[in-house]
Amino acid sequence: MYSLGVKPSLIIKFLFLITSGLLVGYRTHLDLIKWNHLGREAFLANQQNRFDKYMAHPQSVIALVVFSIFAMLVWAALYEGLAFAGKKLFSRAPKKESFPQQSIPS
Repeated sequence: MYSLGVKPSLIIKFLFLITSGLLVGYRTHLDLIKWNHLGREAFLANQQNRFDKYMAHPQSVIALVVFSIFAMLVWAALYEGLAFAGKKLFSRAPKKESFPQQSIPS
């Protein structure tokens, strides 16, 4: 890692991004499997209910912007916190140099 000139914190952040992408992809895959199993009619009924609940009577723009900002702040804090924890867990500790004890002549 060090021979490439890349900081360990960047590698940890990159690995966290890859892992979170895998988790989101896996969650999406599970959702697709669920709706495939339940069938087209169940999916369309769910989407109609979702439309009636959230889109037929939209929220105010201010509420959506505030919620979006809050969600991104939470995501950024989670990302940076996990990247910091990963850096602390996986970074190499510097070697402590031990000098041999020398006796002082009297």
